[in-house]
Amino acid sequence: MQCLQDRQREMSEYLKNDIGRIISLRTSQVMEHLYANKDNLLQSLVNSVESTAASVHHLIANGKKQKIRYMQFSFLLSNALTRELRFRIDFYDARYYSDITDIGGYWDYSELFGFIDEDIEFLHMKLSEKFARIKEYELVDIRMVYHIAVFAIMEMVLTELVSDIAFAQVLTEIFEPEIYVFYGAYMDQSKLTAKVRKR
Repeated sequence: MQCLQDRQREMSEYLKNDIGRIISLRTSQVMEHLYANKDNLLQSLVNSVESTAASVHHLIANGKKQKIRYMQFSFLLSNALTRELRFRIDFYDARYYSDITDIGGYWDYSELFGFIDEDIEFLHMKLSEKFARIKEYELVDIRMVYHIAVFAIMEMVLTELVSDIAFAQVLTEIFEPEIYVFYGAYMDQSKLTAKVRKR
């Protein structure tokens, strides 16, 4: 067991500089793509939020949920296994986590990361230069490290999109006058990303 841990630690250390260079490059590319295609990406996000919000109306009408005060975008580390690229979107009323009526949707952001398989293949090749017989679970570990870096990039993307005036169009009658947008890993800590007021 200790040998396996030592090998995984050695692999991570061996790839650290390469991952750093890749993520630096990809961050620039993602943000350039965001600014060049912001209207389309914003509309895609708005569509996903509106689709999720549509499920809330009857809950409010039936007294099971109050008006929405908190919107949470959760990064799914399971993306490293499923190879999907989606945020989970959750709505909470003033009770926040005490609001146990589960309403969730998803936003697919794969348009921003068409290069992930290419990057993982490159890192696999780099590992193969030094380590024999790379196991699938070891590749999963590398994917996880890579996706944690994507988590940080997507915080910048999300902040840019939800801070746009046009994002306020999602605030229909089911929302309070001001909502708090949080971002974090799913079922883990999150932090306030933006406050959005109805227009």
